[in-house]
Amino acid sequence: MAELARTQVERRFMVVDRGGWHGDHYVGSHGTIGSDKGALPVRQGVFRPAMRTAPHALDSWRRDIAAFAEGNSRLTIAVGAALGGLAIGLLQGQASFGVHLRGPSSIGKSTGLRVAGSIYGPPRKEIRSWSATEAGLEAVAARHHHRTLFLDELAQIAPDAAV
Repeated sequence: MAELARTQVERRFMVVDRGGWHGDHYVGSHGTIGSDKGALPVRQGVFRPAMRTAPHALDSWRRDIAAFAEGNSRLTIAVGAALGGLAIGLLQGQASFGVHLRGPSSIGKSTGLRVAGSIYGPPRKEIRSWSATEAGLEAVAARHHHRTLFLDELAQIAPDAAV
């Protein structure tokens, strides 16, 4: 007991059961982003601050992806929806929102989805399919608390299950 009393604590962690906003911190799947003050909220198994993105990675994203959204309504709404997923947790009383892009083939719906997914990481890892069981998709949605969930091909699910 005396040994424990002499221990110097450099950083305190607070294990949380879900990702999303916890005060001034955002807990994501790759770590926690936020202030260095106070206890650091972390998800079980991810006991670290998120790695900082190198400035060249942001410059690359702006040049190779975001530049194409300028003047393109579909890509602009996709980026806005992706960022809105992060912002939703900062708004009192707002639980969720959705954006459904629909229209004929080859007008940029899937491209918009990939551009939006690129904000969080490689789109191939970020975009999910509706072709999951209803219960399985509910679990995926729960893991995307305060974060955008990207779903492609709505036609793959029964209409009453998509409500």
